[in-house]
Amino acid sequence: MGPPELEKVKSCLKDDYAATIEDCFDHPEYLKQILSDLFGYCYQDIIDDIKQVFKDIDVEYQMEEFYTVLRVK
Repeated sequence: MGPPELEKVKSCLKDDYAATIEDCFDHPEYLKQILSDLFGYCYQDIIDDIKQVFKDIDVEYQMEEFYTVLRVK
Protein backbone atom coordinates (compact mmCIF):
# COMPACT_ATOMS: atom_id res chain seq x y z
CA MET A 1 0.00 0.00 0.00
CA GLY A 2 1.50 3.31 -1.03
CA PRO A 3 0.99 6.83 0.29
CA PRO A 4 -2.17 7.59 -1.75
CA GLU A 5 -3.88 4.41 -0.53
CA LEU A 6 -2.82 5.05 3.05
CA GLU A 7 -4.27 8.56 2.87
CA LYS A 8 -7.54 7.13 1.52
CA VAL A 9 -7.68 4.64 4.40
CA LYS A 10 -6.98 7.40 6.92
CA SER A 11 -9.66 9.58 5.35
CA CYS A 12 -12.24 6.78 5.45
CA LEU A 13 -11.39 5.98 9.07
CA LYS A 14 -11.85 9.63 10.00
CA ASP A 15 -15.08 10.05 8.01
CA ASP A 16 -16.72 6.73 8.88
CA TYR A 17 -15.57 6.19 12.46
CA ALA A 18 -13.98 9.43 13.66
CA ALA A 19 -10.92 7.22 14.15
CA THR A 20 -7.22 7.13 13.32
CA ILE A 21 -4.90 4.30 12.31
CA GLU A 22 -3.87 4.00 15.96
CA ASP A 23 -7.51 3.41 16.96
CA CYS A 24 -7.48 0.27 14.84
CA PHE A 25 -5.45 -1.55 17.48
CA ASP A 26 -8.49 -1.34 19.75
CA HIS A 27 -10.99 -1.62 16.90
CA PRO A 28 -9.50 -3.75 14.10
CA GLU A 29 -12.99 -4.20 12.69
CA TYR A 30 -12.78 -0.56 11.49
CA LEU A 31 -9.69 -1.33 9.46
CA LYS A 32 -11.15 -4.57 8.15
CA GLN A 33 -14.25 -2.81 6.87
CA ILE A 34 -12.34 0.04 5.25
CA LEU A 35 -9.81 -2.26 3.58
CA SER A 36 -12.55 -4.59 2.40
CA ASP A 37 -14.57 -1.70 0.97
CA LEU A 38 -11.58 -0.18 -0.79
CA PHE A 39 -9.75 -3.29 -1.99
CA GLY A 40 -12.25 -6.15 -1.94
CA TYR A 41 -10.81 -9.59 -1.28
CA CYS A 42 -7.33 -8.26 -2.13
CA TYR A 43 -7.25 -6.66 1.32
CA GLN A 44 -5.93 -9.97 2.68
CA ASP A 45 -2.62 -9.19 0.95
CA ILE A 46 -2.47 -5.94 2.93
CA ILE A 47 -3.19 -7.83 6.15
CA ASP A 48 -0.32 -10.20 5.34
CA ASP A 49 1.96 -7.16 4.89
CA ILE A 50 0.82 -5.75 8.25
CA LYS A 51 1.62 -9.08 9.92
CA GLN A 52 5.10 -9.06 8.38
CA VAL A 53 5.80 -5.52 9.58
CA PHE A 54 4.80 -6.42 13.14
CA LYS A 55 6.87 -9.58 12.95
CA ASP A 56 9.86 -7.62 11.66
CA ILE A 57 9.70 -5.07 14.48
CA ASP A 58 9.07 -7.79 17.08
CA VAL A 59 5.93 -6.32 18.61
CA GLU A 60 5.86 -7.19 22.28
CA TYR A 61 2.13 -7.41 22.82
CA GLN A 62 -0.37 -9.99 21.62
CA MET A 63 -1.71 -9.35 18.12
CA GLU A 64 -3.73 -12.53 17.64
CA GLU A 65 -7.10 -10.93 18.40
CA PHE A 66 -6.25 -8.11 15.99
CA TYR A 67 -5.49 -10.59 13.23
CA THR A 68 -8.51 -12.74 14.04
CA VAL A 69 -10.86 -9.82 13.44
CA LEU A 70 -9.14 -8.95 10.16
CA ARG A 71 -9.23 -12.45 8.67
CA VAL A 72 -11.40 -13.14 5.67
CA LYS A 73 -14.39 -15.28 6.57
